[in-house]
Amino acid sequence: MKKSILTPFLLICSFFTLGALAQIQGPSLESELDIEFPGLHDREALVEIEFTVNSEGHAENFQAVAGFYEQRFVDAAVEALESATFTPAIEKGEPVDWSGYRITARYVILLMTKTMPRLKKRPWTS
Repeated sequence: MKKSILTPFLLICSFFTLGALAQIQGPSLESELDIEFPGLHDREALVEIEFTVNSEGHAENFQAVAGFYEQRFVDAAVEALESATFTPAIEKGEPVDWSGYRITARYVILLMTKTMPRLKKRPWTS
């Protein structure tokens, strides 16, 4: 029966990887985002925005990367992110820039009760 040298190799790699990861902590949002619904409530949208959280805890370099939306929905999400504060990422005890942070903003129209009376019951709420 042959012994595999792969298992000890993977264990050694895992040990060094865990040591490297333990020294990096990603950023986190300090409070809830208050994203306003832009303009008329005439359609729904979903916007995924990728951005950088800088070492001072502010968002910058915004880019819409996925979803279905008009530009006004992206602008509303970016405006909320610009006023938000984050706990910055920490690497080796120092705050650092963290690119690739993503949020998804979902814009939903809930005021459809005039055209769809059955929605007055709102079965999706408890």
